[in-house]
Amino acid sequence: MIALSTWLLILAFAVPMIVSPGPGNTVLAAPGGQFGLRRTVPFWMGFEAGNLVH
Repeated sequence: MIALSTWLLILAFAVPMIVSPGPGNTVLAAPGGQFGLRRTVPFWMGFEAGNLVH
């Protein structure tokens, strides 16, 4: 059986991929993989704010 923490990681990956269409998926996945979720959240929020303003 898959652990709850694994499901949470899958969800943390899937939500931005679904919510943010286009090349932003790659832009968000790269630092997420390199720096982890916690250090990427400010970048993610800024990216989404930019999408709202655009």
